[in-house]
Amino acid sequence: MEEQPTHDGLPKAVHSLREEFREEIKEIKSLLFSLTNRTQSKADQWLDLVELCNYLPDKPVPQTVYRWVHEKTIPFHKAEGRKKLRFLKSDIDAWLMNGRQHTVKEIDAETDNFLSKRKRRAS
Repeated sequence: MEEQPTHDGLPKAVHSLREEFREEIKEIKSLLFSLTNRTQSKADQWLDLVELCNYLPDKPVPQTVYRWVHEKTIPFHKAEGRKKLRFLKSDIDAWLMNGRQHTVKEIDAETDNFLSKRKRRAS
């Protein structure tokens, strides 16, 4: 049976565990770091016009995207004094999700919520 460390022996026991599992801790840290970077890099990826056209589900032609930019219906970035348009993938994903059609249940719930608030105000 293994002896339990005392309060005074705790720092030595922790140090011993760190030494014993040093390589495993490094491997876990490395995996977590690479997973975090991979997730961030996918979400914060910059797209040019051609990449955006290929990324969007309906594969619009560049002229359509230029019209959306002109109408300011799509999120875009353009450095001052430069002509090249850039699109942040996370912005585009949010824009696509924003256009999602609501289900009948969601519309009913929103309507009920709205009407219940109006009734409370009228009372």
